[in-house]
Amino acid sequence: MAKGFPAFRRADTARYLAILILILSTIGFQVAASDSEWARLVIVLLASGTLYLALSVGGIHGAVDRILLALIVVAVAVSVIALAGFATLGQFDAQLINLLLIAFAPIAIVVGVLSDMRARSRVTVRTVIGVLSVYLLIGLIFTFLFGIIGSQASTAFFKYGVADNSSNYLYFSYSTLTTAAPSAFARSSHARATASASLPSIVTFTL
Repeated sequence: MAKGFPAFRRADTARYLAILILILSTIGFQVAASDSEWARLVIVLLASGTLYLALSVGGIHGAVDRILLALIVVAVAVSVIALAGFATLGQFDAQLINLLLIAFAPIAIVVGVLSDMRARSRVTVRTVIGVLSVYLLIGLIFTFLFGIIGSQASTAFFKYGVADNSSNYLYFSYSTLTTAAPSAFARSSHARATASASLPSIVTFTL
């Protein structure tokens, strides 16, 4: 019953907006910042905040909630320790941590959106924000996947002398969400296969 009151609806909308802002901040930061340890820490913090709020809007509880909250704490702790100089946070480590943090967020948001639509019996502003957030998160998931592949490959990820960095992985990811053509820029077969899988994934989601 509480969710029917305007104050609670405004709080829910604020959480959805916060998720979208965190996602856009993650995207913008990856474009603007260099591949350094402090930048990786910031992205881990943004991804952690995104997952935390996604769990909130999805109403995820029980063992899954506790496991993912523990993941958030561990991810932030490892990143802070690395920034303090007690360990190193390489590109592979950071990309893997971010992938683990981001991977469940779209599921939680979809659960929250469906619950909201059932409760309101209509499409709301939260529905629109939630769907947009999931689309952007799918792009980030493939961004981190490309980063993992690139960090472990013996050859360059891209052809034609394109640098292997977070900004280019990000651009490549969102490009392949809308067309299969950019996959031709990937050098290895693993990279091309992952890029080719991104378009069907977003088509499946929109259907």
